[in-house]
Amino acid sequence: MEHALAYHEPSIATILLQSSFLISSNVVCHILDWFFACGIVGQIFIGILFGEPSGLSLGLLLPEFQQAVVSLGYIGLILLCFQGGTHSSLADLWVNKHLSFVIALTGILLPIALSFLLMPLINNTTATSSDKMTALQAFAAGAALSATSLGTSFSIISVAGLQQEKVGIILSSAAMMDDVVGLVLIAITKVLSLSGGGGDQQSIGATVARPIVASFGSVIVLTLILWMLQYSLPALSRLVVKGCIKCMTNTISRLWRWNTAEMSLFLHLLLLFTIVAASTYAGTSLLFMAFLSGIAIAWLTEKHSLSFNKIDHNLVGKTVHSRYLQQIQDYLLLPFFFASIGFAIPSKTCSPLMWSGRDWFTLYSWPLQNS
Repeated sequence: MEHALAYHEPSIATILLQSSFLISSNVVCHILDWFFACGIVGQIFIGILFGEPSGLSLGLLLPEFQQAVVSLGYIGLILLCFQGGTHSSLADLWVNKHLSFVIALTGILLPIALSFLLMPLINNTTATSSDKMTALQAFAAGAALSATSLGTSFSIISVAGLQQEKVGIILSSAAMMDDVVGLVLIAITKVLSLSGGGGDQQSIGATVARPIVASFGSVIVLTLILWMLQYSLPALSRLVVKGCIKCMTNTISRLWRWNTAEMSLFLHLLLLFTIVAASTYAGTSLLFMAFLSGIAIAWLTEKHSLSFNKIDHNLVGKTVHSRYLQQIQDYLLLPFFFASIGFAIPSKTCSPLMWSGRDWFTLYSWPLQNS
């Protein structure tokens, strides 16, 4: 027998804890951004503090609420990648494609090479053979470091005001390339770990091929759709608007005509989450496709406005995002996302490792400090 959710007024303790979590995330972020431009570090620390009770964590939030924060935070990450696309230009991305490729390749190969170079050093310091690092573990560590954090990258670019600068465009496109390749590397690591390090050639080939083919296929399909819309959109918009004016009253026509910012917001979000859902089932990175959908919307709204070929800047992708999505993204969803990273950090387990890392950093940076 089905039952509806019983509505109960939340306790004042729950309200105070959840509101203090949200407020402290924003306050700490603004303070650290003001002094050190690293507000996301403070939000991650707030997540550690309010997360599961272990180490530094106090366990102030219920696990159910933490799960909701994780889901809402990931929506914020999708919107952040979408925002990065709306502020990008296809022409600028194409001009700087070679430099972006070199930066992305460096970010992929350097961590993996460094992991294998450090493997003998780590194995020489371990006392037992069971603690020695294997080649698979070195590859997994390098693959984890090569996967760029898109949320961190776009957040730093946005805070620094580099979204439409050359360096911001190059870093954004390089981060997207690293995200796609990182998805492949993580899948390879999973297959190798399940097979005991040997790996089946057929399973590895399928694992590598699916994200690559899905990513390139998604780009090709999206490009073809944009090419078709380039010529069909103006005539289609005239036809739909004229049909609405003829068949509906002035009030309904005023609410649903195409050249309103609210209708543009609906169409933008519909396109965004349609592409994101399709990319997830296809096997490619949904953040990569969120970025591409932002680029597509920016190109469409700037090249062919829905207002009878007149460029209405109120309908441009970045303007619609700034008006309707920016506030809830910056002050609610993104703090949830970075705090959810803190939820996932086992502070009690990581504490001795962090102190060891500090000692290693001090030891190896001492010659540089005295040079």
